[in-house]
Amino acid sequence: MLREPTPEAQAPPPGCTDPAKVERLRTRLNADVVERIVDEMRVLTDATRVRIVWALTHEREICVSEFVELLHPLKQSSVSHALSALRSAGVVRKRPEGKVAYYSLKTDTIRDFLNERIDKATRA
Repeated sequence: MLREPTPEAQAPPPGCTDPAKVERLRTRLNADVVERIVDEMRVLTDATRVRIVWALTHEREICVSEFVELLHPLKQSSVSHALSALRSAGVVRKRPEGKVAYYSLKTDTIRDFLNERIDKATRA
């Protein structure tokens, strides 16, 4: 977990010309915000979860059975575990409909990020 800077560390270094800018940035990017960003990024360090998010960048909603088919030979338990991690990180949302659970991306931010990474990787 990130720690808040000590009072001594909060003083701008010599030569800093805009202490107000530093304070604005410190206020917006506090330890809690950084931790949420790290959690979102950490969840994308697994190939199965990246495949799930990638699929959701192309389809609005996908049910668990479709993910199991798409990610074959993974078992449903592995797919469900990956979906659970993505939900915990706030990347996807679950919409139950009877006995079926549908998943979608929670925001376009992760979609844009992943599409940019994919574009860059395919051009390399």
